[in-house]
Amino acid sequence: MTNTPGPKLFMSYCWSNPENKQWVLDLATELRDNRVDVILDVWHLREGQDAIRFMEQMVRDPDIKKVALIFDREYVERADGRVKGVGMETQIVTPEIYANTSENKFAAISKERDDDDDAYRPIYYKSRIFIDMSNDELRSANFDQLLRWIYDKPLNPLPPLGKRPAFLDEGNHPTLGTRTFARRAIDAMRTSKPYAQGALEEYLDTFVVNLERFRIEPTESEELDDLILKSIEEFVPYRDEAFEVFVRVAQFMDVRESYDRLRSFFERLLPYQVRPADMDQWNESLFDNFRFIIAELFLYCCAALIKYERFPAVEIMIGEDYLSEGSPSGYDRSQLKTFGVFYQPVQILEHRNRRLKLNRRSVHADLLKQRATIAGLPFSLVMQADFVLYLRTIADALHGDDRHSWYPASLLYAVERASPFDLFVRGESKRYFTRLAPMLGMSEPNDLRLVRDAVIKNQVSVPRAGSGLLAVMDLMNIDKLGKRL
Repeated sequence: MTNTPGPKLFMSYCWSNPENKQWVLDLATELRDNRVDVILDVWHLREGQDAIRFMEQMVRDPDIKKVALIFDREYVERADGRVKGVGMETQIVTPEIYANTSENKFAAISKERDDDDDAYRPIYYKSRIFIDMSNDELRSANFDQLLRWIYDKPLNPLPPLGKRPAFLDEGNHPTLGTRTFARRAIDAMRTSKPYAQGALEEYLDTFVVNLERFRIEPTESEELDDLILKSIEEFVPYRDEAFEVFVRVAQFMDVRESYDRLRSFFERLLPYQVRPADMDQWNESLFDNFRFIIAELFLYCCAALIKYERFPAVEIMIGEDYLSEGSPSGYDRSQLKTFGVFYQPVQILEHRNRRLKLNRRSVHADLLKQRATIAGLPFSLVMQADFVLYLRTIADALHGDDRHSWYPASLLYAVERASPFDLFVRGESKRYFTRLAPMLGMSEPNDLRLVRDAVIKNQVSVPRAGSGLLAVMDLMNIDKLGKRL
């Protein structure tokens, strides 16, 4: 490996003064220390050789892949005036630079600035990118940039082209129209813009209003369960977009105001679970796409907050009631409801299971697993969040609030799992469990015993897959929680 030759670089500069000559010599030496085969006149031009001819050979030599032009005041004056050797070199270099085949062969290094604090560059190079080394700090900072150019290793390489979006070939489909608002909100949060909260609200408002575009219109030519499933699948890009927004809130906007906005967002989604007041004829399963989408969104929001250990934020999301108007003809209009209201059974999926004879324990669980495709959010973290929501409904019920429950559909895939989720392994630490406890609704040691007794005595519903039963005690690491300093 050490015998591999480095890239060849020719350096062109002006012998304007001894200091400039030494500056170039030092830079060339440092480049050779980084295995760049620098060609420099003081090293390679011998007595009796023609300096202009040497320059012309170096510029046009196919083995020399890079030419660095070192600009100082005198170089620029001679280049613009076509004076002396630099002027001759300029006449050679200019056409080479403007030839498309060799454009990347040349780069300028500016080592001085003029009275207007502009880096010195000849007229023919004014519009081109250059490397600024006009003071000691910039020389040090931009040396890596020079090496990247020489070795053709840019800091931001062009990413490969991905696949053509499948939806482009699938005919008409609904769009949420939130992409621009999401990008604006994400950028504002990441860069701490003063309008970040407003940008977040703008995105969430647009999402709520435009979700109406995903309302199902039944047809005689398609089965309703096919329509529902198609709608759920078409929503994936917008779920992923929303998850990125949730993540950025957790990373950069960890304040009560942000989480109040998220609570309001989910509260405003609740009407989509039931028929609109102006709908006279309907099938209850017409809204099952919304029921699945909203439950998954809430689960992914909590998963994002848990991933970044924003446990107080999760407590805000699941510990405070939501105002739901309920069905227009329902008896529970305008009631306060727990977060469990975001899980509503998606009956059409069970109908599909029977119609197509799929023989699946839960098509809902299958969908959650198949759709766990977001980088940085493996299915195990989705199940972990589902488990937290499930435990919270148990704790709330044991404390007398059993208005709604959260059914952890994804945990059908954890029935055979005996090892605890990572969150509860960390919870062995007393300090860590103290942080977890309010989110779980288990602020006292006795709360853990209540949960244990309720599960053992079958006082709570435990997910089952065939003959297997979810190992609630093992998954929450109950015997070790808060026991270690």
